[in-house]
Amino acid sequence: MLACLGAGISRGDEGDIAEQVRELISQLDSDSELTRRAAAIGLGDLGPEARTAIPKLMTLSQDRRSSSIESARWAAQQALESIGCEAVSKLAEAVRSGDSESAHEAGVMLGRIGPPAQDAIPALIERLQDPDPELQASIITTLIALHVECEVVLPWLLEQLQSPDHEARANAAWRLALISSESAVATEALLELLGDEAPVVQARAAWALGEIGSTEGRADAVAPALRRLLSSEAVYAANCFHMGCGQSVAEDAADALASFGRPEDFEAILAAASRDDDATRLHGALSRYGELSVRAIPLYMQSLRKGSEFSAVGLARLGSAAADAVPELRELLTSDDEHVRQLAAIALVGIDLEGHPDAVEIFLNCLQEMGLLSGCAAAVLEMHGPRAGFAVSAMIEAIEDLDFVDIHFLAALEAMGPAASPAAPLLVKHLATADFDDIAAALVSIGEDAIPLLIDVVDDGFEPVAKRTAAIRALGRFGAAAATSAPSLQRVADRGRFELRAAVATTLGEIASDSEQSVRTLLALLQDPRAVVRSNTATALASFDSQSDAIVPALVDALSDEYIAVRAAAARSLGSLGPSARPALGEIQRLTDDPSGYVAAEARRAVGAINGSPAPAVP
Repeated sequence: MLACLGAGISRGDEGDIAEQVRELISQLDSDSELTRRAAAIGLGDLGPEARTAIPKLMTLSQDRRSSSIESARWAAQQALESIGCEAVSKLAEAVRSGDSESAHEAGVMLGRIGPPAQDAIPALIERLQDPDPELQASIITTLIALHVECEVVLPWLLEQLQSPDHEARANAAWRLALISSESAVATEALLELLGDEAPVVQARAAWALGEIGSTEGRADAVAPALRRLLSSEAVYAANCFHMGCGQSVAEDAADALASFGRPEDFEAILAAASRDDDATRLHGALSRYGELSVRAIPLYMQSLRKGSEFSAVGLARLGSAAADAVPELRELLTSDDEHVRQLAAIALVGIDLEGHPDAVEIFLNCLQEMGLLSGCAAAVLEMHGPRAGFAVSAMIEAIEDLDFVDIHFLAALEAMGPAASPAAPLLVKHLATADFDDIAAALVSIGEDAIPLLIDVVDDGFEPVAKRTAAIRALGRFGAAAATSAPSLQRVADRGRFELRAAVATTLGEIASDSEQSVRTLLALLQDPRAVVRSNTATALASFDSQSDAIVPALVDALSDEYIAVRAAAARSLGSLGPSARPALGEIQRLTDDPSGYVAAEARRAVGAINGSPAPAVP
């Protein structure tokens, strides 16, 4: 039955995949940098099916004739990441035996591949003995990305905290925050670093303590030390900015304290801001204390007169609690300094959205000043949420003028919800951009009115594949609300390019309408000639547990797939189905000895889930 379902899918537009791969591999030997780069990009687009190109891509990825981000070398590295699981063994080999730069680059690629790269962990740990400190640090970052147990990472980081190199100490402090499962040990080590002689180390330690304290509930242990740091005269030395970052030690310490949200820490931050020559560095922390921040109004006004955008946002966050500042702000609306007038307008609109119509016109003009000023204005709109719909037209005009969507605008539009619906067509136009996640979140917040716009893009065969793919992915973010898109998705699954089919598989799983037609479509896609489509489909089928009788046999077949990602996804989905996947137990058990450690780990986890005793999650 499955073979019959798959036979109806038209794939003629793709030709012979193996022949495409062979042709692109031959082009990797071209004398032209542009040709090599284009071939590498093409192989990356093919994903796992380009695995026969891995040796050539590995060679090209180490070709240092050009280090430009537009070079063939970088394209080869991105292609290897796209090939994913299939490239792990070769990347592990490069980590183990390559020179320092090759090992570093291979490690970075493994970190981007993520948990499926766990088979490379032994090679990474072995290379950790390399005397090159920069390579060691890079490998530690990769091991953290692969969720390696802390008995490997933690001792190395603690040793680095004793390094005579202040940058090494600072980087170790930063990485400690990423392994907060060992928060007690990390906290003790970081507290000592607050007294380090190097400001950059103090700042990184303060930041890391804030991360650990806010996520692991260790604020009581951390806050007293941060308050002492803020009270130290050394923090306010002229040279207190740490290298490569615009923040100061004081700001990192204040932000860490503010992340705990404890009123008792406010006084320390306020006192620090009062003694700091550049108090604007601490306004972000002060503004996170709600109405308690009213005590910072004199500081905010002083800094606003000096042109501080952050002071305007701080006042806006106070809302009606900043009423005492309104007379002075209104006076500043007539200032000879245009920038001060703009900041006063931002603050006034934030304090009272409707009370200062003369400030609104200036405020809306701020949205056209792309940069920090427009970002602050957008932050004020985000605070007001649905009530800020009056500004949507001005935001649309700004986006059209610049032909991109500022990240701050996206946050504001998302907060506005349905009130931002006039912006939906423009957001859909920009779907295929680097900010896809934020655009999709804004569309979901706007609501179901955006769904027909996305369906129109999916149905329009003249739209670029990248945009249609993004529209399909965005529909998945709506969940069951996007069930009306199922017919369009099923048509794409039957006739669309593989990128579209892969996106359809994922989206049908996210919509998860208990439609027999959706399951039939997915079962057909599980026979797709493209590995990425099959792996996405295997994952999606876990959302249809009520139809396990039809799904389990198909997933069992997928356990024998030649591609690692497909086998792992099938095992994971069978585990998600729980006891209803018991008929598959024998086949899953067989997979616990799979040559891929990633697949074997997923299979062990699935066996535990089916038996009612889940194994530890795959790293």
